[in-house]
Amino acid sequence: MNEFVDITGARVLSGYVLELTWADGLVTNVDVEPYLWGPAFEPLREPSAFATVTVDTDAGTVVWPATGADLSPEELRLKSRPAVADAEE
Repeated sequence: MNEFVDITGARVLSGYVLELTWADGLVTNVDVEPYLWGPAFEPLREPSAFATVTVDTDAGTVVWPATGADLSPEELRLKSRPAVADAEE
């Protein structure tokens, strides 16, 4: 259960919610607003800055290049919930 899994993809859904794709195929959503405080993260409260999120494949986690901020993939995995696909009608 404490197994490390890399993040392989990330995109902003709305607000400060990220959709994360994991190396094991799981896709989850996580609201990262609670982490956006302090010198490296405060600038990310600006939506255009937050939208620059990318994945650092060496670290296996999300990063924001402009500030150098990143988040622990273990914490993101713990706090995220499985994404639910929209039902097609």
